[in-house]
Amino acid sequence: MENNQFAIADETFPKLHPVQWQIIKQMSLLSEPHFNDLKPKTMDPRRFTYHLNKLKELDLIRHDAERQSYFLTDKAKALIAYFTDIPSWGNLPLNSGIMLYVLKENKVLVVKRDKQPFIDYTGLPYFYTEKDEFVYQSAQRSLQSLGLTGDLSLDLIIEVLFKNKEEEVIRHAFMLTYYCHEPKGVLKEKSYEGKLFWLSPEDFLAVKPGYDNTKDVVGFFAKSRPHSGVTIISKIYHTPW
Repeated sequence: MENNQFAIADETFPKLHPVQWQIIKQMSLLSEPHFNDLKPKTMDPRRFTYHLNKLKELDLIRHDAERQSYFLTDKAKALIAYFTDIPSWGNLPLNSGIMLYVLKENKVLVVKRDKQPFIDYTGLPYFYTEKDEFVYQSAQRSLQSLGLTGDLSLDLIIEVLFKNKEEEVIRHAFMLTYYCHEPKGVLKEKSYEGKLFWLSPEDFLAVKPGYDNTKDVVGFFAKSRPHSGVTIISKIYHTPW
């Protein structure tokens, strides 16, 4: 592989200019951004257009001429998911986290939160990525923190816009959902979120209160799992406040 390229799974990407990284990073935090939402105030519009066109050529962004908006492609979303610290000259945080879908003897590992926010909610174990750590390493560390080990595969990425009761977008996140089947080890009683236990998928769907993502994730893994690659879905979830 040439020095000006890097690989993710079966995809090969050219190395991007820092401005192009920043465009992708900003787009991951904005809903339907326009040209002026993305362009730094001090940058020449012609120079910025050059970088936008490069990203379009690489199939990382697309432009909706009718709405005059820019969107990330699935290829770009996968790229974001593999990097926890995208190079930039800005200071915008990339909001992503690890969800674990751990299946043992046809039961799903869940956690009941004992702290705010979402106290008493039952859902999948959720972890934050660490700086300078690849997401697969974060997933392995997260599973081990529960007392378990096993093979992990990134099968599902949920791109989420969180809205409050006033329908305002308050957060844009990528939930990287790793699958583990029949893990080894002794499950700990608690994680940093709360009590850990096993539920059948049917009981998990019925438990209240629960998260918006439960139906999406359980429904995805109830189907036959993909042989390779990752599925990316975009959703809008609502907070209770």
